[in-house]
Amino acid sequence: MFKIEIVLPLLAVTYFSLPSLPLKVVFKSTESKVENNKPVFNEVWLEEEGDNDIWMMNQSHHGLDYPKSEWDQVKIIVDKKTKTTTFHQLKDNEEIPLKVDCNMCHSNGPRTINPNPKSVTLLDKLKVLQWNIRIKSYGTLQQPKSDNHQYLKSETCIKCHNGGENFWERSKIKKENFLAIKYLVKNNLMPPWPFKLSESEKEKLLNQLK
Repeated sequence: MFKIEIVLPLLAVTYFSLPSLPLKVVFKSTESKVENNKPVFNEVWLEEEGDNDIWMMNQSHHGLDYPKSEWDQVKIIVDKKTKTTTFHQLKDNEEIPLKVDCNMCHSNGPRTINPNPKSVTLLDKLKVLQWNIRIKSYGTLQQPKSDNHQYLKSETCIKCHNGGENFWERSKIKKENFLAIKYLVKNNLMPPWPFKLSESEKEKLLNQLK
């Protein structure tokens, strides 16, 4: 079993002492696929501006060799001072209307990044770890509401997804987050260790999404 006094220093070294890591990471998504079951590719990087962390993502639904100018451009802005987040769609770096409702997958701003491990290098993996530590440090973030914000009930999930102010707490999960919830629960990616959903609780949670 890992000891917290060992793990935390290792994470600190990873986060602060690796300046030579890549600034951008391109990877095959483990979650998103297009209609013919072919993979989706993402290019992710982080920009900083005052109190804002700006998460940039280019996304291709037509393969890795599709012209970069035609990849979808998405920006997630996290205001660390006000604890709010907003979603933006871009075209040639100009804002356009969102193509989809980001709330379907995002309940608490940017999600941790989970590339297909075979699509990234060791340095890419270390960079993603560094980013994911940063994302987990945000705590609860407020984001724009949609018309479908029915809160879901799960005793295990609300241990973290309760809208609290501690760094490990997150926004409450809602029915509108159904795409991410289905994927994460069915693939045992949520809840994180050491928590676990009983089969009856998992069934009840998924039934709420119908």
